[in-house]
Amino acid sequence: MERRLSRLAYHSRYTLRSGQPVLVFRCRQCRKTFCDRFGTAFYDLKTPEEKVQRAIQQGLEGLCPEAVARVEGVHPTTIQRWVDRACVQAKAADKEVITGVSTQNVELDELHSFAGAKHPDDQEADLDKVGQHWTRVAMARESRLMLEVVVGPRTRESATELVEGAACRLASDCWPLWSSDGWEPYLFALTVVFAVLIHFIKGKGRGRPKQSQVVPDPRVRYGQVVKQRAGRRLVAVTRRVIFGVEELIPLKQTSTSLLERPKRDDSSACRAAASQDAQFRQMSDGS
Repeated sequence: MERRLSRLAYHSRYTLRSGQPVLVFRCRQCRKTFCDRFGTAFYDLKTPEEKVQRAIQQGLEGLCPEAVARVEGVHPTTIQRWVDRACVQAKAADKEVITGVSTQNVELDELHSFAGAKHPDDQEADLDKVGQHWTRVAMARESRLMLEVVVGPRTRESATELVEGAACRLASDCWPLWSSDGWEPYLFALTVVFAVLIHFIKGKGRGRPKQSQVVPDPRVRYGQVVKQRAGRRLVAVTRRVIFGVEELIPLKQTSTSLLERPKRDDSSACRAAASQDAQFRQMSDGS
C-alpha cells in the first residue's frame, strides 16, 4: 500500500456546487490524473454526497424508490442509479472485509418470495427477473454472520453459487459442519465445490482399472434436517449425517433454527395482519 501511495503526486483541486473540495492526483508511473472520488459510488456525480447517502439510508429503512424520490425531489430512476452504484461498492467491500472467517457450524436455508407483478404479461420487465424467487442465505451460527446471500430461482446453479461464495470466505484451515434441509441441490453443491478426483491404479490382475471418481473432500461434514408436515402442523423431524463420520458428529448440532426464525416471524406477522383485516371487515359489515 505504501509503495502504491508513493507513486501519487498532488496535481490540483476543484470545488463542487455543494462546496465540497475534490483533490486531483497524478500517477508518476503512467502520468494519468484522477480525483480522490475515483472508484467510489460518488465518482462523476454532481449531487452532494450527503444527499446520496440520505437517499440510500431511506431505502434501507424500507422506503420504496418512488417515496425516496418524492422526499429528495429527484426522479425515481435517479434513486435506482444511486442504489446500483452503492450495490457495486458494497459487494466489492464485502469481498475484501468478510474473509478468513472461522466457525464451527454453517447453516444453509432459503426464503420464498415474489419479485415483480403478479401477472408478468402486464409489465414490460424481463420475465427472467420477475416471478417466484428464493433468497438463499449461508450463515455462521456462532457469530450470526451472513457469509453469502443469493437471490434467484430454485436451481442447482444458485445453490452452488451460495456454497461456493460461503466457502471462499472461510479460513483455509476451517472445515465447519454444514447444515441444511433435505433439498437435494445442497448435496450437489457441496460435492461440486469440495470435489476431489480419485484415480485408481491398475493392479496386477487382469482387466482395466476403475474409472476415476469425483467425491467430496473427506474433511467435509454435512448434515440435513428433514421436517415432515401435515398441512401447517409439524409432524416429525429427522436429522441425518450425509458427509462425515456419524459417530463424531452430534445430531443436535445439525440445525437450521437460526435461519428459520425470520421465516417464522414473517409468517406470524402475516397471520396477525390477516386476522386484523378480518376483524376490521366484520366491524365494517356490522356498522
